[in-house]
Amino acid sequence: MEVIKHLCLIVLSLLAPKVSTGAVVDVILNNRPGSEGNPLYPDNPSLMMQHPIHLHGHKFWILGVGSGVYNPRVDGSSLNTFNPMLRDTVTLPVSHGEV
Repeated sequence: MEVIKHLCLIVLSLLAPKVSTGAVVDVILNNRPGSEGNPLYPDNPSLMMQHPIHLHGHKFWILGVGSGVYNPRVDGSSLNTFNPMLRDTVTLPVSHGEV
């Protein structure tokens, strides 16, 4: 079991983007059904839950929140880049996305 755990950590570290200290990173979070259309696990929004998002020791700006899945081509112009909320915790509602 430990070998599998270490292999998973190695794979994740290889796939994780490299970010320089002090860099600004845009993160898009979408809270949608985990089954993503898998016929063995039909999508059921009533089974979804809101999720608290927290970064220990860091704060982040909330540029936008909306229902459905964030699409940069459609929703990008509605992001609040002038005076966004600064938070260390935010709740990601059911069937919503946050940037």
